[in-house]
Amino acid sequence: MFGDSIAKSVLLRYCLQKCLGQSSSIRMEEICRLVRRLFKVSTSIGDDDGPKRVGLRFLFSLLINNVMMRLTVGKLCVGEEHENTEVEKQLFRKFLQVFAPNFRMNVCDFVPILRMIGYKGIEERTENAFRLMDQYMQSLVDEIRSRGSSKSVLTADQSGKRSVVETLLHKQESGHEDYTDEDIKSTIMVST
Repeated sequence: MFGDSIAKSVLLRYCLQKCLGQSSSIRMEEICRLVRRLFKVSTSIGDDDGPKRVGLRFLFSLLINNVMMRLTVGKLCVGEEHENTEVEKQLFRKFLQVFAPNFRMNVCDFVPILRMIGYKGIEERTENAFRLMDQYMQSLVDEIRSRGSSKSVLTADQSGKRSVVETLLHKQESGHEDYTDEDIKSTIMVST
C-alpha cells in the first residue's frame, strides 16, 4: 500500500528535479518574451502622445503562470497569438478562475453546522470550483496524451525535454508504474 505511494513520490521528485534543471531555459525564454513585449509597448505611443502605461502586475502574473504551465504541461497559459488583446485577458481570467479560486475563511469554518444547511451556497460554490478545476485538468491531460501519441518515439536527448506530465503519461503508457489520471492531475495541482 505505502510502497506504491513512495515509488510514485520518488519518481515525482526525480521528474521535478529534472524539470527544474530545464527551468532556467524556460524562464529565460519567458523573460525575453516579457522584455520584448515591454519594449513594444514602450515604443508605441499612448493616447496623449506620451508614453503608454503598462500594467506590470498583470504581466508578471502572466510570466509566472506561463513558466509554471510550461514546466508542468509544456504549453503556455496564454499564447503569444493573443498578446495585447482582450482575448488574452479573458483566457488569463479563466485560468485564474480554475487554478486560483477565492477560498477565504468564512463563517462556515467557525460554525460547521452552517455548512450542513448550505449557508449562502458556499459549499456548492466550492464543489463547482473543484469540478471546474478537475474538468480543466482532465482536458489538459487528454490534450497532452493525444499530442504525445501522435509523436514518434523520443530519442534519449529529446526525452529530457519532456514536461512533468508528459513524463508521467509516458510512464503510464509504458506500463512500468500504475499511474492514474488522478495522480497526474494531482501533480498538476501541486506544481501549479
